[in-house]
Amino acid sequence: MYLKCALSVCAVALCAILGIAGSDPDPSADPPAVLRLVDIVLECSLVEEGGGRLSMFASAFSRQPATLVLRKVGVPEHETLDSYTEYQPPPFDPEALIFEVEVTSASIPGAESLLHADCNEQEVTCEISQYYPQDEVSETAWFICSLQVEGGGVSATMVMRTQPITGEVGMEPQKQKKLDLPLSDSGTIQLAAQFNVFTSMPSVSTALGGTVLLDCGFTGEQHIQEVQVEWRVQHKGNGRRVLHFRSDTNEGVSDRPGAQIDSARLAAHRNASLFLPGFRVVDEGTYICIVTAGPYQAQQVIQVQVQEPPSVNLVPEALQLQEGVTERLSCEINRYYPLDVQVVWTQSPSSSPSSSPSSPPPSHLPHIYFSSHRQHPDGTYSLSAYVLVNPSTCDAGTTFTCSVTHPSLSEPLTASLTLTLPEESRLWLILGVSMATLIFIFAAYKLVLQWNKGTVAKKGQLKNIKVN
Repeated sequence: MYLKCALSVCAVALCAILGIAGSDPDPSADPPAVLRLVDIVLECSLVEEGGGRLSMFASAFSRQPATLVLRKVGVPEHETLDSYTEYQPPPFDPEALIFEVEVTSASIPGAESLLHADCNEQEVTCEISQYYPQDEVSETAWFICSLQVEGGGVSATMVMRTQPITGEVGMEPQKQKKLDLPLSDSGTIQLAAQFNVFTSMPSVSTALGGTVLLDCGFTGEQHIQEVQVEWRVQHKGNGRRVLHFRSDTNEGVSDRPGAQIDSARLAAHRNASLFLPGFRVVDEGTYICIVTAGPYQAQQVIQVQVQEPPSVNLVPEALQLQEGVTERLSCEINRYYPLDVQVVWTQSPSSSPSSSPSSPPPSHLPHIYFSSHRQHPDGTYSLSAYVLVNPSTCDAGTTFTCSVTHPSLSEPLTASLTLTLPEESRLWLILGVSMATLIFIFAAYKLVLQWNKGTVAKKGQLKNIKVN
């Protein structure tokens, strides 16, 4: 059955539920939880070497549309699975590539993100290719499948083997034309997952100096005992080993100071997560978790990026407007990483009590001058971005604002400065205002005296007229 979105109506092409059954959770799950078993259908691609020889170029590989049916996938019991439409398998077609995989032995923790990916408008990348186990001599066909939910979700790599299919008595089962493998009655290639390496965080961002946890775990057959874990990192074309650990000897070698995995959790919960304390810029890169268990080997890739936010301040902190003098106002953006930074300068007119909502908005300054980037020993960068303040283009009370945008910031950082008059100009201004005020008061006083004298004279004239 296809799963419909609970919050909105959308056409679900990637996630589906074929049937539901109750079962005990996988004993390797960490942490243990009550799980509900569902079947998930995904659009996928069969990837093959186009030229028959290994090549580093993408053009040497061919892709053919395929369908992946994951059976008995454990998801949390609280998942909303109330609305379904019936999933109808296509008519039997020996040319169709439909891989039906039972994942009971190699569960996929976090598989609920596969269910909700389409409704959350997330793309699921699914690729299947042939696989050759180490020291395994068998006529059984093997495949490896890579699943990843873009934009946050589980990433898993499964090793799968074909299962025997018996036709009716005296009849051989039909075979898939391209792969020459027997098909079930419903036209599917039946597989069983043997081993799975997964991560819940394929991308990580961190600030400098913190401890980074890179999640990596594995599931598979219970009899797997001897496990080797190797962590590697690649950055700008260079690769190096970070850590190697063997469970049979319970010994590991750390090539990066402080790097470690928890051997107890590895043994008890099959958790191969890597701890990296004191993270530095030089630690940034693509981390690869490689897990080898018996004849199986699979890996997960985790992108780790440093994002160190800048500090922003203005130099000078105060600026006085002087007639005929052009001043330099600098915005200092300090100790950020990565290099991507954007700076905008704006100028706001002086405010007054009569300012109204219709006052002109801040204007962007077109002429900004930048210094070269300065790199510090810890790998972070600093930059200066300055403007020239000319008295002919602004007045006292004008506010200049520097706004800085960086990937590590959820919103721009700003620093502002308001122009003032120099002390001498202030004194002359105060003196001028005081003199003007005194002159006004004196003039008003004279007017009042003259008015009073006129009033007294008129009253005297009226009295003389009355006496006569």
